[in-house]
This record gives sequence, C-alpha cells and structure tokens, in this order.
Amino acid sequence: MSEDADGGSEGAGNDGSRRKSSKSQKKVQARRRGLECVKGILQGKTYQEVADEQGYSSRGAVHRVVQQTLAQEQAETIDELRTLELARLDSLQRAFYPAATAGDLKAAEMVLKVMAQRSRLLQLERVGGPEPVTEHPVLVGGTKEQFLAALHEGRTQS
Repeated sequence: MSEDADGGSEGAGNDGSRRKSSKSQKKVQARRRGLECVKGILQGKTYQEVADEQGYSSRGAVHRVVQQTLAQEQAETIDELRTLELARLDSLQRAFYPAATAGDLKAAEMVLKVMAQRSRLLQLERVGGPEPVTEHPVLVGGTKEQFLAALHEGRTQS
C-alpha cells in the first residue's frame, strides 16, 4: 500500500476513514449552522427571516434547530462544570486521604463528605437503587385484627 497526498494509506481501510471524516464534517457544518440560527434569533430576527437566510424550509425547522443547539450547548457547559468540580473533589480527597487512613477522624469525615458530594454530582444514588425487601407477594390469612396483632408481636420481639 502507498500513502496518498493526505498522508493516509490507500486501500480498503481508507474508504472507512473518508466516511468518518465526511460524517464529522457534516456534524461540524450542522453545528455551525445551528449556532448561526441562534445568533440570528438573538439579534432580533424572526424565525422566518433566519430560515430564509440559512436556507431552511420553514420557521418551524429553525425553531427546532435553535432548541437543539441551545440544549447541546447547555449539556456541554454542564459537562464542563461537572468535570471541573470532579477535579476539585479529587484534589481535596487526595489531600485528606492519607491522614484519614492513618486514623485522623476529622480527615476521615472530610473524605466521606467529598465522596458523598461526588456521588451526588455523578447521580450514583439513582443508579440501580435498592432491591425490594421482598421479591414475592406474601399472602396472610386470618382477620385484620389477627394480622395487626402479629405485626405488633413481631415488632416487640425484635
């Protein structure tokens, strides 16, 4: 195989990379176009004016693009903030962890707080959730009074 003008190899594998490149170029163009739509709306243009300028078929299409672009920008900003906060938490944990594992209770409390904050930030408490106490329904015979008496008796025995 020989190298082509772009420094890539000619042959069977090159076609796949061209497709990937083309796909990423389209994403970049779509993002740029979406940002232009947002910019136009922020400048006070109507959705129809932006549609006409950007070559969209309708103002509804521009509205959709603007909403998607804003959501994407917000998601990226949130991800950036989350990454920054995680780095800060890592730094704090690194600083207190040696003392915590050596028996310093205040340092151990700090490490646990950092771990709890990381868990909240990553929403780990939402993942999986606790298993139910029973997996199968329990059938109870007798009257309501007998059931309540058995419950009361069970509480006083434990």
